[in-house]
Amino acid sequence: AGVEIEESFIRADQLKDVIIGKIVSDAPIENEPGFFVSTIDIGGGTTITVAHGSAFPIKPGMRVPVARAGVQLPFVKVVESIVRGVQSQGMICPDRDLGILATGDGLQTFGDSVAPGAKLIDVAKPQDIILGVSVKPTRGDMLSHLGIAREICAVPGWTLNAPERTPGLDSI
Repeated sequence: AGVEIEESFIRADQLKDVIIGKIVSDAPIENEPGFFVSTIDIGGGTTITVAHGSAFPIKPGMRVPVARAGVQLPFVKVVESIVRGVQSQGMICPDRDLGILATGDGLQTFGDSVAPGAKLIDVAKPQDIILGVSVKPTRGDMLSHLGIAREICAVPGWTLNAPERTPGLDSI
């Protein structure tokens, strides 16, 4: 068919150890512009300290995805480390580190009804199935999501619900 599935995995399997944490406090790290230290309630009466940059506005009371040291995320393993002189026991997880499409400012937040310590996969319910494909040189039509979708829908009885073409883009 011109394409081989090299790997496949379910996104939820990669995020099974990510939990929701409630920001208890957030303060700048002294003499380190752009770096902050947060105390995070991760449920069960447990708090951890996380050092982080200022890519996202973090405020006390926010509920955000958190990975403790030892958790393997899609692209990085979280380790306990000293960041700018602060012992960091985990990581606040922006969308990019979770391997998901960025929403809003790139950091998911959850309402007060979500308890600290809840598993992200129980709250957000990611359902993505990720396929790693190898495309043969003769199948340039398979170098896009739409090309892969057409090939998958060649299965008898399946229908492709392709997006409508945008006028004017055919000339590009």
